[in-house]
Amino acid sequence: MSKVYEISLDESNLGQFVFGNFTHKTYLSSNVNNNNKIKAFKDISSTKEKEDALVDDLLNVLDTREGKYIKFVRGLDLNDTQTCLNGIDFEIDVDVDIYYKEIATQIALLSKKISSLAYFYRYFNKSCYGSVLSKLCEYIRKFLNQHRLMLCQLRESKISLIMLSQRINNHPFDDSYGTPFQCITHLYDLTRHIVNENYKRLQESNRIDMQFENIMNSLKEDLNSKLLNDIVIDSTNSKYINGGIVLNFLNFEIQQYRGNEKSTRFLKDLYYLISTDYLTILNDWLRYGKISDEFDEFFISEEKNHTYIYNAYYWINKFAIKRESLLSQFKSGEFQKKIFLTGKYLAILNECECSNLVRNSPYESIVSLNSITLESQIDKAYKRSNELFVGVFLNNYQLPGFLHQLNKYFLLTDASYFNNFLNVSNHDLKRSFNANLMPEIKKKYLLSYKNESNDITDTIISQLLNVKFETKPILDDILEIVKTHAADSNKILNASNLGSLTELLEENAKMNSNMISSNESELKRCNRLTVSHFNIELEIPFPLNQLIIDSQKLEYQLIFRHSTLLKFLEKRFEKSWREIGYHTFWTWGFEDRKVSKWIRKCRYSHSKMFDFLKIYSYHLKEDVLESNWANVESTLKGGLENNKKFDFIDFKSQLTEFLSSSLSDMLLSQINVANCLYEIFSLIFMFHEYVLSLRKNLLLIDEGLLDLHRERLNLSFSYSHDDKGKRFGDMTQILLSYDEMFSHKLRELCGYLSYYGEIDSPKMLLLHNKLVSSFNIQS
Repeated sequence: MSKVYEISLDESNLGQFVFGNFTHKTYLSSNVNNNNKIKAFKDISSTKEKEDALVDDLLNVLDTREGKYIKFVRGLDLNDTQTCLNGIDFEIDVDVDIYYKEIATQIALLSKKISSLAYFYRYFNKSCYGSVLSKLCEYIRKFLNQHRLMLCQLRESKISLIMLSQRINNHPFDDSYGTPFQCITHLYDLTRHIVNENYKRLQESNRIDMQFENIMNSLKEDLNSKLLNDIVIDSTNSKYINGGIVLNFLNFEIQQYRGNEKSTRFLKDLYYLISTDYLTILNDWLRYGKISDEFDEFFISEEKNHTYIYNAYYWINKFAIKRESLLSQFKSGEFQKKIFLTGKYLAILNECECSNLVRNSPYESIVSLNSITLESQIDKAYKRSNELFVGVFLNNYQLPGFLHQLNKYFLLTDASYFNNFLNVSNHDLKRSFNANLMPEIKKKYLLSYKNESNDITDTIISQLLNVKFETKPILDDILEIVKTHAADSNKILNASNLGSLTELLEENAKMNSNMISSNESELKRCNRLTVSHFNIELEIPFPLNQLIIDSQKLEYQLIFRHSTLLKFLEKRFEKSWREIGYHTFWTWGFEDRKVSKWIRKCRYSHSKMFDFLKIYSYHLKEDVLESNWANVESTLKGGLENNKKFDFIDFKSQLTEFLSSSLSDMLLSQINVANCLYEIFSLIFMFHEYVLSLRKNLLLIDEGLLDLHRERLNLSFSYSHDDKGKRFGDMTQILLSYDEMFSHKLRELCGYLSYYGEIDSPKMLLLHNKLVSSFNIQS
């Protein structure tokens, strides 16, 4: 909570001006002794007396006091804040000559502006309005003091009405700024914006409307650009006007007077004077990554949480861009991103105990928010911050080594470790999902990956790695993500208020929460297997979790789980391939030639399914992961050679693109394609299990084979010629069903690949062509 300063606003202390609570409203007074009867203006016979009387009154008016013939308007309530902030109106005696009245009206208008300014600097000198507005109040007070000094000089000089008018219109405080009337008008116009905005903010309903407008602007920008991804936008509105809002009003005035040299100079110099504290905050942010914003005026806010939790969520939400305090100079999304990331990188480095590195790095301070070099200076600050950040990531935290280790575990780039695990856990992984299996499988996995390397990165990663089992199978988790219903952007952008927008978002969230998972059928057999629930968890250490955030880690895990199931199926199919190719039950010279022919067909069907697994496995490893990673690897290599050319946020986007495009190229980003692929996987697994279950059938359809193994296997059943015919007929029909179903699903998959490959992923077309060529699929 910001400190509240309390001091008196006594005008006798002219050398100081600091924050204080407003202590008195009324300061206007009459300069007329009501006990003395005032001669009517029409009764004054001498022209000189009339002029002297008017000059005396107008000097009082310029000091915001009543005169004899120029008085406050009737019904004026000097205790009404809004009235005083708007300025005090005067009415001129009806008998004043038209010539005099024209000059008096002009001066009365000027006095109204002066009274408004005088009341303004008293009213807004509070800590809740911040330092920018305080400096504006200080400037106005000093300005009006000069004005009062001029009035004292005029009183002593006994000037005429014409001379008074000329001094007001032609005697500048500074030759470069224009007349007092012009300068006061500029200040008055600026304060009008501030007063009106502040009045609007005091109404809660208005602040809700303003927040809604901020949210809608953010949504529109997000739809048109992805520049501000991973940057939190704060659309709330302060009850009090301050900081960037005030500077934006002044910047608007500067733009309005671009063709007027003196007005522009006056307003720009004023901007410079009142923006010094804001500029200090900006320089501290760009140089040190620290926000010293006592009055919450800067356009980047910081979560004041001193419990340092070094997870990705904490740092995503630690800083936010406040829409309402955003300077007009920084409206560009690219500009906002650079300023935001410049400070955030440095803040992270400070937490990594690299504050000395930050402090000792040269920095060119920004001296003006309206400088023509502002953009290039911020660009330099961003490059400095990025270079420091990247240097620490590449060298101190061994980023390339970390990513290669991540790929080793999640993308199975060194498959020997995982193959060892599959060899010892294959049987457990094929069983129905059971909590009792978890400890043994976890133990076998960790033993298979037991770290014996001297690589420190590998050692750290292996210590942070753990095995977990998901409640849902891999296909259900994929479909839950893919099926997530995106809200209709047209409906959202056409929302009329915050209430209707909230209803739309809640309706969309409810729709997603009620989403129906994939239906369980025979062609979802893989869902029941323990392998479909197997996963690994890695707590990404700080600050590396700024690159691999939770959403990217989830994508890594989906690729891992999918690859695990594929390798599991390949390992199972190797077993059934050895079974039908080499086991004596299958290589026996059957008396019935139809059985031998059936075995050849079975081997052919098995070979087709095995070929599909090999083609898809090659596609996943070579065409997708290795091909897509080559671009990431090239950027990493370039960064090691010259980290000045390595942009962290661009690399993060590249890594994000690698993961999302890999999931798409693996056929996991479309509901129909993913469903069809997993139906083929389940069909292949079921066929494998069927093949391994046929030994008894083979014995019972050939009497010689049964006799050969009866004694060795201690078999009690006997051969039946009638039973053989029925059994063989069932085997023929089942094999035909598997073969037809596989061909049907393969054609269906190729149809999806052709369609989505044309509109989404060229890698899908590459797989489509391989499958069509290998299996001679007709379109």
